[in-house]
Parts: sequence; structure tokens; C-alpha cells
Amino acid sequence: MRHYLGVAKEKGIAMEAVREVLAVALVVSGGRVRAQARDALKELLDSPPTGEPKGCCHD
Repeated sequence: MRHYLGVAKEKGIAMEAVREVLAVALVVSGGRVRAQARDALKELLDSPPTGEPKGCCHD
């Protein structure tokens, strides 16, 4: 990361532009993690509990 920030500074890219790009990258990354967590939670909630025997008397 330091390398890229150094190159941006050498090229004269404004720090405001760098901050905007970093903010977008964090949002995108956070959205991906949120989607993965949502999918994992959905699978967990949709699957039957593992401790119950199959073929319950209430079937």
C-alpha cells in the first residue's frame, strides 16, 4: 500500500482523490464480506438442527 501511495504522490495525484478511491474500495470490500456472511447465515437458518433425530413422532 505504501508503494502505491508513494507512486500516487510522485504522479501528483491529490490526496483527496486517493481518499475517495480508498473509501470506495472499503465499501466494496465490506459489501462482499456482508454478502458472504448473509449467505452463510441463510444456510445455517435454512438447515435443520443437527442434534434432532430424523423421523420425529410429529411427522
